Amino acid sequence: TDNADPAPIAKAYLTHLIDGIVINVRNGDVLVPVNLLPGMWRLTIEAADWAGNSSFVTTSQFEIVHDILPPRTELAISEPKYGVEPVYVSSSTLMGFTAQDDMAEVGDNLGLGVDKTYYSINSGAFEIYLSNFNIVEEGLHSLNYYSADVVGNIESVKTSSIAVDNTAPVTSINFSMPKVEAFGTIYISSKTLIVLKPSDPIINNVSSDIKYAEYRIDSGNFEVYSASFTIKEEGKHTIEYRAIDNVGNLEQTKAYTVFVIPMLNYGLIGTKEIEINGAGRVAADVLTNNEIKLNGRAIVYGDVYGKTVELDGQSAVYGNVYYETLKTDGKSEITGEKIQKHITVNPYPIELGSIAEHAARDNDNNKIPLTEKGKQAIDKGLKFKIDGKDSITLSTGVYYFKKMEINGESKVKINGNVNIFCEGEVKIDGKSEFNVQGNTQDSIIFINKDEKERNKTQVNGGSEIHAIIYAPDAEIEINGKSKAVGHYFGKEGKIDGEGTLQTPDKRIPAAPIKEEDDNLNKIKIKEEDGIIKVEVFTFNAVEINIYNEDGNKLDYARFSAPKDIKGTFEYGYKVKEGIDAEYVCEIRVLGVWDKLVRTKKFEECKTINIKFIQ
Repeated sequence: TDNADPAPIAKAYLTHLIDGIVINVRNGDVLVPVNLLPGMWRLTIEAADWAGNSSFVTTSQFEIVHDILPPRTELAISEPKYGVEPVYVSSSTLMGFTAQDDMAEVGDNLGLGVDKTYYSINSGAFEIYLSNFNIVEEGLHSLNYYSADVVGNIESVKTSSIAVDNTAPVTSINFSMPKVEAFGTIYISSKTLIVLKPSDPIINNVSSDIKYAEYRIDSGNFEVYSASFTIKEEGKHTIEYRAIDNVGNLEQTKAYTVFVIPMLNYGLIGTKEIEINGAGRVAADVLTNNEIKLNGRAIVYGDVYGKTVELDGQSAVYGNVYYETLKTDGKSEITGEKIQKHITVNPYPIELGSIAEHAARDNDNNKIPLTEKGKQAIDKGLKFKIDGKDSITLSTGVYYFKKMEINGESKVKINGNVNIFCEGEVKIDGKSEFNVQGNTQDSIIFINKDEKERNKTQVNGGSEIHAIIYAPDAEIEINGKSKAVGHYFGKEGKIDGEGTLQTPDKRIPAAPIKEEDDNLNKIKIKEEDGIIKVEVFTFNAVEINIYNEDGNKLDYARFSAPKDIKGTFEYGYKVKEGIDAEYVCEIRVLGVWDKLVRTKKFEECKTINIKFIQ
């Protein structure tokens, strides 16, 4: 202003202090900072009146900064967490944000500053982020977020997928064979594989999956489960196990009690002694703490364990013999190793007292049906008896008897898991059957000591039983042409006549190995008129392998004779279509227990005829 001059002349200009650039400005101008060079500036205003008086004023220097970029916001997630897109978390996981403001280049962190960060969960309204938060509801969630800086630059909305898993894993425990469930207890052997199967449940389409499972035995230290395991020590054991998922949900520790017993590793255990006479045959390992005798033409297709092992006559062991003292006479034979080592078992691995009390008090005897002929199978004295070609089916349950007697071509069928506790003698006679069509491990008989008379468990007269029998004070006898399949534990074991015993996974060979050896030179493999002819015996099996010139298998077939055939039986084999290149045909004849007894190769074998002769 000027007191004398109502209209003094004035001008203003901006000066860039480094480059010297001058920009004139007028009253009312609006300058956008991004249109000016960044750096230090000064504003000068000059004025002059008509009399030539002048003045000017200059501001302090100021800086123009080009902050043209929005902030960068990052999601920060605390532990526990797992994976990316989605990120798996639990409801205890805290989430928050960190934001950096850029000026002219992404990552320069030179912006004028972040004003606020905003976020929303799923489709909710955006709210200002003030402190860390968590998401409680289990399932998949969409987390949206962005930031704005102090000059109004706004970041594009970012989205992250968050999967909330609050559910602990569930682990099951499984046991391979041999395994028996009897009287509310799982019995296994030192060879039984124990398998843990952890799984993480899918809840609302979310599962973070298993991080690891762990187990311990008898309150030992927990070990990470990596593969199936076994328990070698006999007796009662508690297995504890659990799993944890990838966001830290820990399963409540589970406990499972098992009994490791030796009998499931053997076909027959007679803790005091074992005797196999006549033409008795066993396809299983057998063990006694004391003496075992094989007489006549007795054969064991398996390993034999005893303090004293004695073989007489033409008896044979097609397996190893473990002994302290070994006696062999006559034409007896041992094909395996002779190992001077005495291995014993606990004569009472299962305590029967409490089991007997429970079975006597709480059983399913009242559910026993009438026999097929309408008779009562159990009398007032708790003796179970059927005879005269009668039959009965026992279904899942616990049964308590004083004695058992099955005679005269009668049959007991088992449906489900049947546990029988018997206080005295068990006798199966006269071509009778016990559980012949059922699973061996579903028929369990525990036999207590009879204080009044000597305990015996007998299978006589061409009878057959498929069961697991634990009778630590009894004599177990398989006589005549009778057959026992399963696992049998007694004080004494005796097999007479043509009696046989085998475990469920093995079989008595259709012919003795000696007979097989005598017939080796009668096996024929020859080519006639472009057809390969194979002639073997019913106890043989024939394998056909087709290989290309690089040794890769192109086809495979195996043939064996039907059970109980009479005379001869023939099969025909043709190379499958598509095998046109050069190949080698290998024919393998297998003997008892799949022992390779003859092999022959041909350059070509379009057709093969196989004849089995009894």
